[in-house]
Amino acid sequence: MSQMEQKPEFWINGILLSSTIMAGLIGNLSCFLFLHKHKGTLSFHVTFSNLLKWLCLIDSLFLISSFFTFSLSELSELYRLWMYPYAIPVLLPVTSILLNISMYCVACLTIERYLTICKPNHMNKGSFQGYVLPVVVFSIIFNLPKFFELKTIYVNDGSGTSAEMPFSIPTKLRKSAEYSYYTIGAGFLLLGVAPLLTVGIMNGLVLREGRRQITPSSLSITPSQRISKFREESFNPFLLISGIILMGICHLPRHTFSMYELYLVTMAEELAFPYPWLVDVSHLSLVLCSCLNIFVFILQERLFREKLELSCIKYLFCCNIYSQTRRNVETPVSGNPDSYYRINLAQLDRDAESHSELSASLLNKLESV
Repeated sequence: MSQMEQKPEFWINGILLSSTIMAGLIGNLSCFLFLHKHKGTLSFHVTFSNLLKWLCLIDSLFLISSFFTFSLSELSELYRLWMYPYAIPVLLPVTSILLNISMYCVACLTIERYLTICKPNHMNKGSFQGYVLPVVVFSIIFNLPKFFELKTIYVNDGSGTSAEMPFSIPTKLRKSAEYSYYTIGAGFLLLGVAPLLTVGIMNGLVLREGRRQITPSSLSITPSQRISKFREESFNPFLLISGIILMGICHLPRHTFSMYELYLVTMAEELAFPYPWLVDVSHLSLVLCSCLNIFVFILQERLFREKLELSCIKYLFCCNIYSQTRRNVETPVSGNPDSYYRINLAQLDRDAESHSELSASLLNKLESV
């Protein structure tokens, strides 16, 4: 085992984080395709559905940026030594911008859901100009100073030649106490408290409205009946509360380390953490939040839940058929070492006949949903 593989950072950032990023990209892409394919049959109205697509896109970009910022440097020594020092001064602020956009997109979705249920006259006013564009502009302006936090220098590699290796180091701006007070204080209020309070208050108002009146279910999803369908599906206490808990837990480590950094700056100590792998756990929690954000909202849709359930049933059913077929095919032949396997065609025919009816019914149900 190499020296890199012995570090906790390799297993957290290199293996666990990259695996989570891959799963999150698959999940966000699947949800985006589902929203696009069934856009005319869902209970979501146009603005809410488009906001969900924007959330899939932003979270996917954040996951890709996180891979190049945190994971690839642990997997590739070439990237870590020669490319990472050039990329990190730009990758880090870009990742922060995408994270902030993702957080406020979640807040925008809760606001739009509240307007749809409690203030229908103010809903469905557009996703890009009403929500996404202001959030993008705010996130870029707020994180603009982060582009000046790191710089790349060149240091002799010590081999006795004139070869120099690139390194990224903090700038004077990054080390100043005033800048730390600004970034940590403003970040805690605008990127921690404000989104979490928005999600909590909006979901609380939706829950209160749900206790007052629940519109009966409607089988048709025509535009005139879509609001009532949306109202019925929105009154799910588990999904509403889970959105608050997910954001709070996943962003808690980041703000905890920010407060610890503020303490180090106040005490005029060096900006160093005794256990660097804890910072990697914070990155993992943020990536996990971006993987699960879309599911907190799209699970509200009954059609998606049915599709997901039937897909799981189909997968388990196919696995069961495969395991039974493999046991029948790989039958040992006693007394004949030259032909250890033989095909039990009669048993295979019986299995196919017994499973064909159930398989056809499942496939028909999948196509009809």
